[in-house]
Amino acid sequence: MPENVSYAPHVITPDQKTTIEATIRRQLIDPDSAKFEDLVARKVISPNGIGYQVCGHVNSKNRFGGYVGRTPFAGAFSPGQPDKFIVNAGPDQQFAGA
Repeated sequence: MPENVSYAPHVITPDQKTTIEATIRRQLIDPDSAKFEDLVARKVISPNGIGYQVCGHVNSKNRFGGYVGRTPFAGAFSPGQPDKFIVNAGPDQQFAGA
């Protein structure tokens, strides 16, 4: 654990959930087919402010119309940017095969 950083449980707010899902959907072949599960978050308290780390799973359809299976994702709301969810890997890496 980095110095001067602490963590606390966090319940994802409805606005955060909407932002997370919209961000992930923009990276999918069939965004309307997305099914989200197991969203978990924690508050990150650092000298830079308070941010949130989030992980979960998404299942969506591929180009052939079949569901690809639960795909993990992770990302964060950085301090000072509470309305912007940043996925930790690029769309080619995060949703390869989707």
